[in-house]
Amino acid sequence: MIVRRIKNMSGFDVPIELDERTTVVMKHGEEYKNLNVDNLEKIKSFVSVEYDLSEVPILENKRKILFD
Repeated sequence: MIVRRIKNMSGFDVPIELDERTTVVMKHGEEYKNLNVDNLEKIKSFVSVEYDLSEVPILENKRKILFD
């Protein structure tokens, strides 16, 4: 999944899989922008994520969005 921003909020290093052959290790407090993260489901409890809106699934039915 493409993320706009990802930040390590845990107290230890978190491995981020960019694809099936590339993994980077994110240190505590580090922040990366505009990445494709393959293992997001596994690490989402350790990081803060700002999602890219192009990754939000589009439903076939129209929906009305209400703003407060």
